Amino acid sequence: MTAMDRDPVLGGRDRIALIIANGMYADGRLRSLQAPALDASKLADTMGNPDIGDFRVQLCVDGSQLEVRKAIGALFHRRHPEDLLVLYYSGHGLKDDWGHLHLATHDTEKELFSATSVDAAWISRQIDQCPAKRIVLILDCCYSGAYENSAKSEQDSVDIAGTFMGDGSGRVVISATTSVQLAWQADQPVGVPPQSIFTRHIVEGLSTGTADLDRDGYVDVHELCEYVQASIKAEGGRQTPQMWTQKYEGRLRIAKAPLRPTIPASGGNTSITHELFVCNGPLAGRRFVLHPGEFTVGREPDCFIRLDDPKVSRKHATIVVGADEVRVIDQGSTHGTKIDDQRITSALLPQNGQIIVGGTVLRLVRLEAPGTRQTAETVAHPPTGPRKRSATLFTP
Repeated sequence: MTAMDRDPVLGGRDRIALIIANGMYADGRLRSLQAPALDASKLADTMGNPDIGDFRVQLCVDGSQLEVRKAIGALFHRRHPEDLLVLYYSGHGLKDDWGHLHLATHDTEKELFSATSVDAAWISRQIDQCPAKRIVLILDCCYSGAYENSAKSEQDSVDIAGTFMGDGSGRVVISATTSVQLAWQADQPVGVPPQSIFTRHIVEGLSTGTADLDRDGYVDVHELCEYVQASIKAEGGRQTPQMWTQKYEGRLRIAKAPLRPTIPASGGNTSITHELFVCNGPLAGRRFVLHPGEFTVGREPDCFIRLDDPKVSRKHATIVVGADEVRVIDQGSTHGTKIDDQRITSALLPQNGQIIVGGTVLRLVRLEAPGTRQTAETVAHPPTGPRKRSATLFTP
């Protein structure tokens, strides 16, 4: 797609994303990370999708120091002021005795990492010299690599803002965390490849459109960071993603939100509905689209949302959908029901709020009425007879 064909609201004379992932290291003293390669592939697919990110994506997986430096140098070389550039790095972030940050590459040597890695200050200088006025840097670093087997405190931190803000303008930095020792890869069941919690929620928010918090059809960097922060908190993650901005005006839109489901124009019931998107758990990625009525969540086969989870009761909770609000009622479950990390007995579920039941996290999205930009998908109606009956699960 050329700049002439591109969505004018999305913007960017040219949109280029460089995705760097380093998880395999020649030096055995640097712990291998399984997540970066998978994360990079999923993010590249999302960013490169013309209906979502519409970026020209360049992927560098387990590259050497020279390969990574050349790729970064090329990203910022001879760019136009109206270009939008995204640099993503996943791998070990190494902090030296002077507090300087370095990004590990495949051939980084732990004992000489300042000489065999990519110095973050060098990256900042490349950005300073780049004419582009819209640059987004996304860091998903495992900082523990610098202090493995050391006595450093968990309170040690990396000065991300001081390192990358530099002297330029139009710069945004989003980091998974600033803490050196925080957990980085998510625990996964046997046979399921591990993923970074941070990057998983970035991909989820962009690919499903749930990071479009104001429902205007686009995801900007502030919405993306807010969405990822809330999602990690809801599933009990210890990371707190941070964002810093420097001298840019307006909204920096990083993606278009995919078209969302709504009620078909025909069929009688044209009231606004809600959607529950499963953010985490065995049903992750599935959607439940609701009309006004009552829907059950639990372990029994006749529950609308059936969860095969020992921490979920047979009849765990009821979701009551009205025209303008959604209420969640706990049905005396053993392990409780939470909304946004607060245990409840009965409470209203806010827009983009999250229900936590056992190991499953569901996010509420209010859908638009017919006639808007959305397209129809399969929807679930509550039964017309007794209100507490099951319905069918529909996948995207």
